[in-house]
Amino acid sequence: MTKTPEWRPIALGLYKFVQEAGQQIHLMMAGAVITIIPILLLYFITQKQFTESIARSGLKG
Repeated sequence: MTKTPEWRPIALGLYKFVQEAGQQIHLMMAGAVITIIPILLLYFITQKQFTESIARSGLKG
């Protein structure tokens, strides 16, 4: 967590957005998609290294 209100975790921003959006499901889903896009991009870019590291951790050396 940070001490300044300008820099908060993205989950807190999504939570506050959902509170303001009320019962508008389409706005809540749009916020959720925008929140998860950077995580998915990072995974797809590093997918090969990620899966290789999991495969190597199961091997005995």
